[in-house]
Amino acid sequence: MANVYAGSDFSFTGLFLTADGQPIIPVAPAIIQCFYFGADGSKYSFVPAGTVMSAIPANPGRYVYVAGIPDNLETNTEVYASMSVIDPDTDATVFIEQTVTVISNATGGAACGIRVAFVKPAGFQ
Repeated sequence: MANVYAGSDFSFTGLFLTADGQPIIPVAPAIIQCFYFGADGSKYSFVPAGTVMSAIPANPGRYVYVAGIPDNLETNTEVYASMSVIDPDTDATVFIEQTVTVISNATGGAACGIRVAFVKPAGFQ
């Protein structure tokens, strides 16, 4: 799970693979939509559906999109990115969803990142 400050940028990335684990090299670029849900359950898009992602050079099947996270989001708001690509070999649409948690509504610069939790195994002293 990743964290982000409201008002900062976050790089959403997706690696699109076939069922055999091979990178998908699509004819059309990958697309993304970014959104969150309000307290009343309403969906708010801040990156519209169909926005084109950028291919990462020398990394087949991997795409990135840098989104500006709205600065009005409250702490603990979940932000969603729905990414998709069409596999040219099967015409199947492959979806990836990534979530990010807003950890503060004050911009914080470079503190965006991955949240890590360590769990002590049973019987470990």
